[in-house]
Amino acid sequence: MIRGNHPDLKGSFTCLGNWYNLFHKESKAKLERMVASISNKTDKSTALNEIANAKKNAESWVRYPNMDFLYDQANAQGDWDTTF
Repeated sequence: MIRGNHPDLKGSFTCLGNWYNLFHKESKAKLERMVASISNKTDKSTALNEIANAKKNAESWVRYPNMDFLYDQANAQGDWDTTF
């Protein structure tokens, strides 16, 4: 199983030190719960900035040809909001 936080997948990023993926349902839900639980305004602002940067970076993400096996496996899983 390919984990949502695999660094070579589109949308994978760190937020407050934890790996998440914007295009993996379980990872995105975990991220939303984490952000909702933040009470410190500075930390919440940092998290929201990191998420915004991840969304921006996902737009320029490119598939590496030597990682085709990984993307094919991720696509076969069927629990992603995007195709790699």
